[in-house]
Amino acid sequence: MKKALLVRTVTALVLFVLSVTLFSPFSAEAQDKKFKIALCLGAVRGDQSFSDSAYNGLLQAEKDFPIEIKVLEGNNASDYEPNLISMATAGYDLIVVTSTVQIEVLKKVAPQFPDTKFAMIDGVVRAPNVVSAVFAQNGGSFLAGAAAAMF
Repeated sequence: MKKALLVRTVTALVLFVLSVTLFSPFSAEAQDKKFKIALCLGAVRGDQSFSDSAYNGLLQAEKDFPIEIKVLEGNNASDYEPNLISMATAGYDLIVVTSTVQIEVLKKVAPQFPDTKFAMIDGVVRAPNVVSAVFAQNGGSFLAGAAAAMF
């Protein structure tokens, strides 16, 4: 449950930071345009864990900021590349990828769309238009083990 809260918080934070850095407050165009964010899941929603946490973080960001959102679920590996390409082609400003199973696809697609920003959650992709967010999962595992030992 703590990881779900952490994922939701980090997702909202990443979206906020990227929206601030991508749009200059001095640009009239930026003030009139809604920031478009796509969430490309590596699975389907309803897992009560990672996918749902990322989705809930995006919904919270939609409430807090003037953004337009789109969510695409990855039912299988053949969905990953078309999902990323369709969102980049549709002009989304930020495409958030939430699963390490999509790393290789993101490495392939990101260079094709240098003006599109991508965020990789819980994995690392080194590219100029990709920001990666990785969690130190061992800390949570240690705390869970310590709590279990107390009972």
